[in-house]
Order: sequence, then structure tokens, then C-alpha cells
Amino acid sequence: MRMMKRRAFVLSAAACGLAGAITRHVAAQEAAQLRVSFYEAAFQRVMKELIDRFNEQRPAIAIRMQNPAQSWDAQLQRTIVDMRTGDAPELAVQGYNRLRLVAESNAALPIDDLIASEPGWAAMGYTPSLMSLGEHDGRQWGLPLALSNPVVFYNPDLLRQAGVNEETFARSWEDAVAAAARITALGGGRMGAFFDYTADGNWMFQALLFSLGGRMMSPDERAIAFDGPEGLRALQILREHYGPGGDTGRVPLVHDGEEGGIVISGRLEVTVDGERRILGPGDAYYFESRRPHRFRCIGNKPCEVISACTPPTF
Repeated sequence: MRMMKRRAFVLSAAACGLAGAITRHVAAQEAAQLRVSFYEAAFQRVMKELIDRFNEQRPAIAIRMQNPAQSWDAQLQRTIVDMRTGDAPELAVQGYNRLRLVAESNAALPIDDLIASEPGWAAMGYTPSLMSLGEHDGRQWGLPLALSNPVVFYNPDLLRQAGVNEETFARSWEDAVAAAARITALGGGRMGAFFDYTADGNWMFQALLFSLGGRMMSPDERAIAFDGPEGLRALQILREHYGPGGDTGRVPLVHDGEEGGIVISGRLEVTVDGERRILGPGDAYYFESRRPHRFRCIGNKPCEVISACTPPTF
């Protein structure tokens, strides 16, 4: 059973959703070209498909894509610099968790007037909850382009071998953890569950926290908010997933940054670039995160680690 993820991002203005309004705005200025700025080459096909659909409706307007930025931070910084130098693209993709910075840095223009002038906007499917993703300080700065949700993959054969009903094992986290424990108890090196905690700056922890009704920061982003009951419950669930035999998966992790940690209890196997070390309480580790690495809890007791990485990747 494995938790997976997809990325989420927001447009500071949306080409397809605001096709009519943008067309009228462009026509008034007698412009014939719009530039689009976005993050990571992995999304280039998505952006191209959106642009192709836009061109089917408005063939007179040329769309040009900037070279994709290689990180969300680089994308935000590029947009701010472009705004300062008067060379900003008309459309820019930004991460949801950077919306406040986008607005307060004047790296985008609010689109309330564009929305108000769009005929039939109410029928386009942008619900209040979706629109809230692009709101800041009472104004609309962007539209949601994609949403992310964790996905659970499970092995029905292993569930059956462990005597677990695949129709009911995911009714609650308690049921899922109990099912994982029964699979691990089968022996033979089987790992009952894997929770991808390290994905994109601990995005999976954030998703778990949000699903429990919590949030990472206060609405004004000036105080942490994950230290309440929801955050503690999320950490408890993660702790249950990293019992004896738990690891970060067979495929080594590779990402930008540096990371370090100290073992509080239990025994931790740390493998970096194929070099393996067994750490116990009081032992610490540090390495560049671009080096392939993985972690595994060994022995018959849970392993607790305090760790940090910089910079955050999400």
C-alpha cells in the first residue's frame, strides 16, 4: 500500500477560463501575442494542450511560452523581476502556498474585473471553494489550474493473505494501520505500508493535516497552525506508519537541498550513494539531498528521528 501525490499549481490569470475576457482586453490594446510563464518542463505538455485549445477559439492571438522555471521559488522570483523590469508575461503559474507573496509583491494583477465582465461565468464550474484557492485579502489573484489529492495503492493479494477485507480496510486510518501490521506479520521481508512523507517538502504531511481539518499556517501566515489537535493526530498517524521495518521505499530519494537529523530512539539504517550506516540514539546524519538516499527502521522497535531539510521544495 503506497501513498502517492500529484502537484498543485495556480494561474495568476487563466487563459482558457477567461478566454472571452482576455480576448476583449487584448483586442482593445491591439495586441496579438500573450506570453505564458510556468514551472517545470514536466508541465510543458499540459500548457501546450491548453494553449492549443485557446488557439482554436482565438486563432488571431499568438501564445508564447517562456522556458519553464526549475523550482517554485525560481518561478516566483522570475515573475517578480519581470514585473519590476516591465517585461512580465500576461499569464503566470504560481504555487498556491506562494499566493500571498505574489499579491504583496505586486507580481500579479487582481482579476476581479475580468471575471465580472465574463458572460456566463457562474456556469463555468468555479465553485466558491475552488475560487478561494486564488483569493487573498478579499481579492481574486488567480484561478485553480489543478488540484492534488493523495492516492492509496494497495495489493489485494497481500490483503487476502493477511485475512484483511479489501472493501473495508480503508474505512479509517486505524483500520489501514491494522491491515498494514497484519501484512508485515506475514514475514518474508514484507512491508505492510509505505507513507511517502518526504515528497515535495513533506507535501504528504500537509495533505494529511488538511484532510483532518488542520492547516499549516494561520490565515495571515504569521504563525504556525499545525501544532493543534489536527497536527498532533497527523504526526501520530505517521508515527504508526514508521514502525519496525518501515522505510522510504526501494527507489532512492533524490531532490535539491541538504538534510540532516538525529536519532532519538530505535535504530535507523541510512543509505547514501550506496553507502550504508546503522545509527542509534544520539547518532546524527547530514548529506546533500541530490545524492540518492533512503531510510529504513530496523530492529523490533519503532525509530524516532528529528530531521530537517533546506531549502523546502514545496
